[in-house]
Amino acid sequence: MEGIMPKISTEILFQDLKQIAPEFAPGQKIQALHEGLPDIDSQLSVGIDIELLNSEDLGAIAEEVRNTEAPTSINRHQSPIAWYLPYHLNRDWGIVISSSRLQEYAGQLWRRLIECGVLQDSDEHLGIALRLTQTSVIEHEIFHHKVENIVSRQELLANRILYKGDTALMFEKVEVQQAMLDSGCPGPIKYAKELEEALANAAGVNLSQLKRAAPELSEGELKTVVAVLHEMDSGLTGGYQHGSLFVGRRESVIALNVLAESYIRASFGSPSLGLRRDYLRPVGLPIEGIRKRIRFSADGSILGRTLGQLNKFAGQSAGVLTEEIIRQLITRVAEENRWSVQVDSELEFGKNFLYSVNKVRNKGKRSAIWRCVAKVLYNFPVARGHTVTGPKDRVLKNARGQSAWRLYVQEQTPQALRLHAWHGGTPNLVLLNVANHDRTIDFEL
Repeated sequence: MEGIMPKISTEILFQDLKQIAPEFAPGQKIQALHEGLPDIDSQLSVGIDIELLNSEDLGAIAEEVRNTEAPTSINRHQSPIAWYLPYHLNRDWGIVISSSRLQEYAGQLWRRLIECGVLQDSDEHLGIALRLTQTSVIEHEIFHHKVENIVSRQELLANRILYKGDTALMFEKVEVQQAMLDSGCPGPIKYAKELEEALANAAGVNLSQLKRAAPELSEGELKTVVAVLHEMDSGLTGGYQHGSLFVGRRESVIALNVLAESYIRASFGSPSLGLRRDYLRPVGLPIEGIRKRIRFSADGSILGRTLGQLNKFAGQSAGVLTEEIIRQLITRVAEENRWSVQVDSELEFGKNFLYSVNKVRNKGKRSAIWRCVAKVLYNFPVARGHTVTGPKDRVLKNARGQSAWRLYVQEQTPQALRLHAWHGGTPNLVLLNVANHDRTIDFEL
């Protein structure tokens, strides 16, 4: 919408919409949007996600998946894996993902990709399936957010609110079949809501996004992933089954324009206020807000319990960290897991550690750091990592005789965090630095 409206964030949209309608306040709960949604108290903090799982966690999840009878199909329409809660209608707006449903769906994808020869029957490859599934689900829900942003921009142009509690129900019966035919893109989809779900499913199999989720897979393997995801949804209803129709750029652009036109016409009783149809595409709209509002549910699955455990000690680690706060957080992790550790006598901090860890702003990643440290203090072999070698391939040691270690805070994920430390002797552990896996640091000899 360059030249018509500036790019605006969701937060600015809130303020502008309140000027149009002073009574507008995100937070009006609509029962239909909350059916089947986990209680708000069971939702985990933003920043807790599957990238924080380590090999031990993946092993437990893989065991549960293997011991669970494989479902013949998973109906994402009747029992959603995730929900998008619109900011027009929910103070707690954003994306909520069901941990148990995601684990179930990822397990099905894992089995199918093993059959196709893309993945192996290993814990590590289950981790790849989890990442692919999480990415596909999130991209699907982000598309719904983009559609809401389209409506918001039209509201600002029309200077009145149109997205209300009955909007979703009103759109259920907005017909688009003739408009699709007139646009040269005929197909079986009759209603706008079905078209939105089909386009959301197409967005969920975007190759570039899946490549970021699983960089270890080749382009050919990723195309197989896309085909399998479409196949898994082929038996559904409500538009989900038609995502494969809109993977091509021409078809998706036509469908996006038809969808936007139909929603605006249904809301205003007229076409899109004189805007060119290209301006209605939700491409390039700001989505930084929604990516900060993705949460999981804490439930009975192994994935849900593991993420829930991370969540318990995530809340206090959001601000500026001091040595005292870090010791308290690590102690909490140890107590939660019944690990006997002596944080005061066994832990020391290098001169650069506080600076490096305070640069990590994500609460979930910080929680993974404390868990990694607690594991080392409790029983070093349970933490994954390796020693660091120097000249002549000898393990680096400091004046105290401690060995240099590179510990895995995260695994099987791009830009995974690594913790650098001296280990052994007294104190047991000296924390030096937290950095991405592709960075090297100089150990303080």
